[in-house]
Amino acid sequence: MKTLLVVGVLYLFSGAWCAWQPELASAYLGFSLTGSLANSEFFSVYGGLQIGLAVALLCSARIPLYVEASLFFAMLFSGILCLFRAISLALYGLETGLLLMLLLEAAIAISLLFAWQSSRKTHH
Repeated sequence: MKTLLVVGVLYLFSGAWCAWQPELASAYLGFSLTGSLANSEFFSVYGGLQIGLAVALLCSARIPLYVEASLFFAMLFSGILCLFRAISLALYGLETGLLLMLLLEAAIAISLLFAWQSSRKTHH
């Protein structure tokens, strides 16, 4: 499924950027990595989590039996991430970079919703 591939590649690039350029990636988000614990956490959560999601989505896209469930999981995950991003902007203030991230996350969640609905119609 193309949607899983595209979203997987987006997460792969984002996770790779966070893992291999943590100072640059964290600075973009307003974080200051002040020691080994902070570096480890950013590397693991922002890099590892996103790369883990990417690998799961990319692998699932190649196995027809997994596509519908993977679309559903990714849609829920992305939708909740988008919801929390919107809430954070309301709570902590509007930043241009974070607004762009919200728009990207919303586009991802909506594309996954449509792909999941299409998959359900095809298989049921």
